[in-house]
Amino acid sequence: MKPVYEINDIVYLRESAALGFLEPVRISGISKRGLEWVYSVYAGVAGAVSASLYGDRRSYVHGGELLFTESEFVTEYQAMTLSKMNLERQLENVNSLILSKYPNGDKRPYKTP
Repeated sequence: MKPVYEINDIVYLRESAALGFLEPVRISGISKRGLEWVYSVYAGVAGAVSASLYGDRRSYVHGGELLFTESEFVTEYQAMTLSKMNLERQLENVNSLILSKYPNGDKRPYKTP
């Protein structure tokens, strides 16, 4: 069985996307452990760069490889769909809260601060 993703593919973490975080990662390595494919992605830690030379840019230092199984990744489309579902759940929660606190709407006049 071939791996679903290849080196240099851009993928998203399923759990992060389900929480509304759409941060892509690039696959940097693939290996097989038992019956499953394990992917590595590079994770750098942001460090400051001299502002006088580079403005607000950041440099990634002290990076390392993180390992993930195939089931932990989703495509961009799947990530956006999961994120949308999370936002819809949050909106439903806010609407429920509004209805429970203000079943007849807010009748007070709006005052400008």
